[in-house]
Amino acid sequence: HAPLVAWHGSEHFPAIPEGSVPSDAAVIFDLELESFERYKYMSKQSFQERVDECREHREMGIALFRHGKFELARDKYKLCLGILDECRPDTDEEWALNDAVKIPVLLNYGAACNKLGQHREAIKYLDKLLRFDGYNVKALYRRGCAHLALDEFKAAEENFLAMRDFGGKEYSIDATSAFDMLSRAREDKRRREAKDYGEMFEKKIIPDRPPVSYTHLTLPTKA
Repeated sequence: HAPLVAWHGSEHFPAIPEGSVPSDAAVIFDLELESFERYKYMSKQSFQERVDECREHREMGIALFRHGKFELARDKYKLCLGILDECRPDTDEEWALNDAVKIPVLLNYGAACNKLGQHREAIKYLDKLLRFDGYNVKALYRRGCAHLALDEFKAAEENFLAMRDFGGKEYSIDATSAFDMLSRAREDKRRREAKDYGEMFEKKIIPDRPPVSYTHLTLPTKA
């Protein structure tokens, strides 16, 4: 017998009456590749082609991040960084372009890592960014947030102070918000520690001793 087709109708195929395909039937799909984009090996790509590919991956990462797909977005950004690390610019203009593309990718990667709770990873890559762009306010803010999540309040404060100093009026609201977060985090930690100490002292450190029984001895008297 000819197999039934699990299809509900389209411009190319007629609709099949509902219930004509059993619920436990094995469905076989015939796929036809109509076109594809031939991939060019990285070793054969020009510098500009690599930069363009990196930008495409970054745009996909941004779209994934906006939809809450932080892990997939992080992987896209990491792929971009790998592509850029393999680039070998020949001119000052190409080096400038390489850095201009890498900076926002590092920022995106740090943001994705923070969303995933991978704060050490975020700090590692934001450190790289700040080594050649020490005035990057967004990087200082995101690195400060990573330290804050790790209860490293001194490092967080240093980053937020630098962000406030370098950002000026443009980032004054963000700086105020950052210091508010720092203040709340410190207060939350104090409350947690106070609660932990209170619970510790409520517990009996020395266990109750068992009751002591006394035996009364009758001493013999002299005859």
